[in-house]
Amino acid sequence: MKAKLKVKLKFEVEALRIFALLFSLATIGCAGTSDFVRSASGRPTIGINLLTASDRVVSSDLFLVSPSSASDEKAFGPQQVLLSNLRGEILKTWEVKRTPGHSRLRSDGLLLSMLIAVGGPRLTSNGGECNELIGVDKNGREAFSLPMAGLSHDFVPIGLDKIAVLKFEKLSAKEVRSFYPKSEKEFAYSDRISLIDYQGKEEWNWSLKDHVSELQLGLLNERNVTVSTANSIQYVQNNVKTGKPAFLVSFRNINLVVLIEYPSGKILWRSPQNQLSRQHDATISGRRVLVFNNNLHGTEIPSLQIVEWDIETGERTFFWEPPAWAPQTTTVMGGVRRLTGGSYLVSNSIAGNLFEVDPVSRKVVWSELVTPPRSGTRIWTLGVGFYRAEVYTAEEIAVSRVLQ
Repeated sequence: MKAKLKVKLKFEVEALRIFALLFSLATIGCAGTSDFVRSASGRPTIGINLLTASDRVVSSDLFLVSPSSASDEKAFGPQQVLLSNLRGEILKTWEVKRTPGHSRLRSDGLLLSMLIAVGGPRLTSNGGECNELIGVDKNGREAFSLPMAGLSHDFVPIGLDKIAVLKFEKLSAKEVRSFYPKSEKEFAYSDRISLIDYQGKEEWNWSLKDHVSELQLGLLNERNVTVSTANSIQYVQNNVKTGKPAFLVSFRNINLVVLIEYPSGKILWRSPQNQLSRQHDATISGRRVLVFNNNLHGTEIPSLQIVEWDIETGERTFFWEPPAWAPQTTTVMGGVRRLTGGSYLVSNSIAGNLFEVDPVSRKVVWSELVTPPRSGTRIWTLGVGFYRAEVYTAEEIAVSRVLQ
């Protein structure tokens, strides 16, 4: 009986691998597998390697990811946050007491996680609502805990003493109609950037509701009780427009990415009108803004796009999407980061697929099905859902101290 069970299990695992390979090939639109070889490693890996191009140049960057049961909040619980290299090898594992919305590494190597609100009173029905920010040291000890209601999705540490967090902000019926003139909602929630210290004291803030008119809103997606949902934030020390600090924020439900000067609060740049829809994970490097575009445009049929603009000229400098016949991607979550070598690391979050796109050939050169040794309930039969991969150079996160 045991022998039959082992044979059955082995067959199911191999069938899973074959199906995963076919899924990846369809998604990336490759003509065949002759240019690819399987990667092999004796170290624990973050998942199943589907494809590795024989001519792929492996970036020295590292990425942070939190595989989770991201479609079922009732299943949220203790979870691992993993630091991996671009071969998919796990270098470091942290244990986190509850599922994080997002996790980031501070420059001194401290892991910061914003924890999903589960149970109890909540402001919204939005899956990204969080209620606690924690720090975990390299030995797994909780260094600090900062409970705070109404946290939204993301945050970014600034130095070692400040954190910029995204928060939900309640709007009156009149304020809701400044976004959606025909709305009948008595209230809703918008977005607020709050700069706090590690005791939770607010030192500066910026509210989206105060800037609606100058943003000239185009296509909108009124969702639940959130008229907007900021889902990513990046701090820039010297922005290319004015040379001063700034925040780049992705506002999902109003289909905009906005560059905001700090501390003036002035809007320096916004993404071109009606070219994004329900996007995620915007980042800026010099003049280039990179965005994962879910490309919904009022429907529930997404078609993944990776878009990059030069904010000085307004020109689109990079664009990539799977072939029209490929399986379509996630309606929620997702992310993209540019690696040191110039390629793009893409998080197809719901499918649990992490892959790398070469900027010249436009081909996928590496693909990993995220199935770590221990993780939450799987959304698909295959990979485990995750919000996005956060990319770092070894110098940015003092990796030698993290891995000691």
